[in-house]
Amino acid sequence: MSIVAARNNAVSALRGIAIAMVVLGHINRGLLEKRAGALELSLNTLDFVLYTVHMPIFFYLAGYFTSQSLANRTSAIFTKSRWPAIVYPYLLWSVIIVATNFVLSSVVHINHIVPPAALSRIAWNPINILWFLYALLCMQLVAIVFRKYPYLLLVIALGASLVATLGASFFQANVASKVGAHAPFFALGFALAAAGIQPIPVTIRTKWFAAAALAGWIATCLVAYTYGMQNPTTFALLPVSILGIAALASFSLIVTGSGKSVVGRHLARMGDASLPIYLLHSFALALIPRTLRVLNVQSPLLELAAGFAIGVYLSWGIY
Repeated sequence: MSIVAARNNAVSALRGIAIAMVVLGHINRGLLEKRAGALELSLNTLDFVLYTVHMPIFFYLAGYFTSQSLANRTSAIFTKSRWPAIVYPYLLWSVIIVATNFVLSSVVHINHIVPPAALSRIAWNPINILWFLYALLCMQLVAIVFRKYPYLLLVIALGASLVATLGASFFQANVASKVGAHAPFFALGFALAAAGIQPIPVTIRTKWFAAAALAGWIATCLVAYTYGMQNPTTFALLPVSILGIAALASFSLIVTGSGKSVVGRHLARMGDASLPIYLLHSFALALIPRTLRVLNVQSPLLELAAGFAIGVYLSWGIY
């Protein structure tokens, strides 16, 4: 396998790990709302660990490849390309989510019903999981302005994260808080691409690095959560998230390096389907509680496992 092919597979595998964590995180939050029981502390800790890295990975990679796209296109062409890449899917899936939510609500219980009136607010208030597309569009449009100043963009993104963490009124309870929290990861990827550094440097492809980074990331998360930190995407936890991304990126390089690993190939294929899985998994997850009640399954751990499998593989299969 060529170095370029191996690197591309590692990026896809990293996306695969991230989307698996997203699905696991969402089914876990559903359990925490009503059915965690004696596992509440463990599931809250799992939630904290997952959220330090899963969406930051996507924004980091998005920032990296946005920089590459801007290097090969004019600002006008890149801006125009955002319609088919982000704006149209955002509008289409907003309608799909509201319509599907309306239909499913008559069949199964939905924790967070989305009213049709939500469509009138999508210009500033994205629906559920679509905040990712909205935030990504905001970051890419800002990146156009700073295409020649990637390090300034990183400084501004760090400032936005700090303001979001400190709780400025503008950032309270809206998508701006998510944009501010995740902007540093996008800007980091953008800056690394501008500097000519690969998205996953081959220098971290060692088992000792992967093990040490993984242990350090999880241990730091546990300490932070134990001592009262509740928000996993604050300014203070940026180094922890970066360490976690590095650990998972190293693992991705290791499992895809030879091209013969079944796990590596599977994660890479999952990563290539990450956006469809992301958009579809919430529909699949809505069916799980009722299905498990019919089967008289009352174990949170079984629901977590079933939810993960259905959320990932049913969505992948539909795609």
